[in-house]
Amino acid sequence: MSVPEDEEKWKDKEFLYTVLNLPVTASAQEIRERYRALSVVFHPDKQHDERTKDTAATKFYETQRAYEVLSDPFLREVYDTLGNEGLKLKLPSSYRELTTEELRKALKNAFNDAQVAELESRVHSQGRVVCGLDMSPLFRPASVAKPWHIDFAERWRQTRVIAFGVRHSFEKEISPQMKVTLIGRMSQGSNDESTTSGIPKGDISSARLQGNFTANIRHQYSPQLRFEGSANLLRRHSLNMSAVYSDGENSITASTQLDPRSSTELSVPPITLALGRRLFRDSFTHGTVAVGVQSGRPVVQVGLMRPVVLLKDGNIVFGWTCGVNLKPLETGPSFNAEWVVYVKDLALQVKVGSEVALIGGAGSYMTGEWSNETKDTSVGATVSLSIVGVSLRLRLSHLGQSILLPIGISNQYNPQMALLGTVIPTVAFLLADHFILKPKRIESRLARRRAVRQEFKDQISEKKRQAEESNLLLRDVAKRHTQAERDGDGLVILHAVYVPVEARDQPVLGLSVDVTIPLQALVHNAQLYIPGNRPKYGLPGFYDPLPEFHKKLQIRYEFRGRSHYAEVADLAPVVLPLQDHLVEKHIA
Repeated sequence: MSVPEDEEKWKDKEFLYTVLNLPVTASAQEIRERYRALSVVFHPDKQHDERTKDTAATKFYETQRAYEVLSDPFLREVYDTLGNEGLKLKLPSSYRELTTEELRKALKNAFNDAQVAELESRVHSQGRVVCGLDMSPLFRPASVAKPWHIDFAERWRQTRVIAFGVRHSFEKEISPQMKVTLIGRMSQGSNDESTTSGIPKGDISSARLQGNFTANIRHQYSPQLRFEGSANLLRRHSLNMSAVYSDGENSITASTQLDPRSSTELSVPPITLALGRRLFRDSFTHGTVAVGVQSGRPVVQVGLMRPVVLLKDGNIVFGWTCGVNLKPLETGPSFNAEWVVYVKDLALQVKVGSEVALIGGAGSYMTGEWSNETKDTSVGATVSLSIVGVSLRLRLSHLGQSILLPIGISNQYNPQMALLGTVIPTVAFLLADHFILKPKRIESRLARRRAVRQEFKDQISEKKRQAEESNLLLRDVAKRHTQAERDGDGLVILHAVYVPVEARDQPVLGLSVDVTIPLQALVHNAQLYIPGNRPKYGLPGFYDPLPEFHKKLQIRYEFRGRSHYAEVADLAPVVLPLQDHLVEKHIA
């Protein structure tokens, strides 16, 4: 579809400069002067000829837009790098604190990510290839009767491919509430991808090739209620249906499976009703109860879960689950528990779990999973120990396409292999992070900030000079506002500083900016309001004393003769006065 002519010109990367008839190297002063001259010419109030009003209005809009973008150093850099398409991106406010080179790189990455997201939003194509390998012969004790190279060659020939599978899916949006996903699968041999499973028996050459095709429909009736249905179209023409209600605190799930090929007409289909609830307001602990019928017999499951929630503070996060499963009589009831620790800096997750069954004994497992993720690529490795063996699982994903390599290391419980594969690497990771990697990360951040401070030294000096001149211009206004507020027993700014902060919100000493006058000049009718979601160093009388550091405002003020104190993060709104800021009681 062709782009209309009035929109086609916006695709020109230098169109805004053309509007102002300026080169891309134009200074801020040149942009401002040219804007003032053109805005007077095309201003709607200046037009008296009806024939030119529409054209003048269009030119006035273009002039306004050009000045809005090119007068802002950040938006100008976005436009110079990506053109008009870059201005449509929803960029985080933290981008304004990047250096020029870092910003250009971040903008190009953001633009590429936006293009990828646009394509994925149309198709949501996902593919997965699984290749299971039995490598356990390589880890058996070496033979002392044969030379090592001959023994190794024999054991290498005994390794085999035990499973192979391919899965592909894509999603189609039928309406804003309904989506359909089509999934095709093909596998040969055992295709068990569980990280705690043992090594399947047999060889892929003797296994039968199997395939299936599944259709899934998801309908979101409301933000809280959705329906899902899936059907196997080739093998076992079963239909799975579920309805889920969730409001963030409570959840109700009802599910069943219908199989028209069932030989028993009066058999009860498997039905499950699950209830979940967040148990405490200040905790993420959830409780679940599920009751249902499987194979004509009742099943009851009760569980507690504390999920791993990645918060802003803290490098090590813990989680756990436990539950009781009252299964049919042939298996008996069982109890299961799992403990999880996640190290954010290392992207390392360790799980330890066990299950005790009344019939069938007990089992336990331990997994250590590492992953390294970017916005479109992830790499992961999992080492698992259970009573049925030791296994390694490698994963590579890129733009929704995955390759999984489950590798069997031992088909029996092997404590030595467990130490080599899970415990020792995990402990080594944690010790290395605490004593080596963490100090290096801190030193790297400090060195980078010192370099940035030196790089922006001249610019900061110029911005400081401009801020001081702004304070001189605002001084008389601030005095009038102060007098008016004192006369009316209103809001008076006693002292305010704009200061960079380091880790744990500690101010960087010696780099605070006195912003008492600029803030007092903004006070009106005993109130001060500054919108959030934007850095405050763009306000008159402010400047950024240390790029790449977070900043905050520290404000001491009086309201109705009482002392108040407030600390406000750089991107948070400023609202004064507030009762929470009161620091002393009124003395009559």
